[in-house]
Amino acid sequence: VTADKALVSIGSRYLDYRAFGIFFAFTNLAFRVFYIGTTRTKILTWSTSLMAIVNIILDYLLIFGHFGFPKMGVEGAALASVIAEATAFLYFLVFTLNRVDLDKYKLLGFSPFSLQVWKNMINVSLPIMLQHFIAIASWLFFFLIIEKTGAENLAISHIVRSIYMVLMIPLFGFSAATSTLVSNLIGMGRSSDIISFTLKVIRLTLLSIVFILPVNLFFPELMISFFTDNNDVIQKTIPVLHVISVAMFAFSVAYILFSSVSGTGNTQVSLAIETSTLMIYVISAYTITFVLGGSLPFIWCSEFVYFSFMGLFSILYLRYGNWRNRII
Repeated sequence: VTADKALVSIGSRYLDYRAFGIFFAFTNLAFRVFYIGTTRTKILTWSTSLMAIVNIILDYLLIFGHFGFPKMGVEGAALASVIAEATAFLYFLVFTLNRVDLDKYKLLGFSPFSLQVWKNMINVSLPIMLQHFIAIASWLFFFLIIEKTGAENLAISHIVRSIYMVLMIPLFGFSAATSTLVSNLIGMGRSSDIISFTLKVIRLTLLSIVFILPVNLFFPELMISFFTDNNDVIQKTIPVLHVISVAMFAFSVAYILFSSVSGTGNTQVSLAIETSTLMIYVISAYTITFVLGGSLPFIWCSEFVYFSFMGLFSILYLRYGNWRNRII
């Protein structure tokens, strides 16, 4: 209980500063969506790199108090993230003002309010918002389930999740490109090319995973040692790391298929697929943990259940759904 109170206190202190970054997070997301939609994704590489560099430097200065900066600890980490996001926002703004045809895209201006446009935006965006909320909530439930199995399993899972997010970076890039280009193909009247295009992206995604995974499979201690130097924790993390490494292949196929569904513009179907899949995912994790009494690696095998159903539902929609004639 004492440890829990300490964690709550640390989290509260972190959020006191981190909350100020919400404005920059929202505006940066809007810029990212714009540049993905216009297929000018190189700007995202530069902005993300800038944000990461600023964040790392300020973490070093503000957390530990080097070179005359105040030693702020966890508050310093939060403030560094806020400043890094603000830097990325300024980069986006300056680049957009100087390199983008504002009149062509009607950027940074205000048009007369249109109820129909507003309704169209809500119809498309509301399911996406709910989809992301449900996805985050399912992660919360998953980690709450693991937390009930012990603090050590929770610590191991957080390490695995951090490695997982790194492995997902190429996949998220392919996913964003897939949704954008599927929408473009539909706009050009080339709906018949979407299936073959999706299969090509899946092959590219699998190829990228093949290049990344050998580090996890053959040098797992090295990867885990970036997060902890406790040898006992490292050894117990290795089996879980192997599980998610193999799961990445299923993830690569299922997520690209799902991104194609999202690219068709039928966000209600995307929401239905995500919701049903995540319900199955959480139920499977609960069953493995509390009914079957599975070990931590077995609990993480719920990922295979998640991706299997996501891929299956996406295939069924792309094969039988009425998305070719959809107009937004």
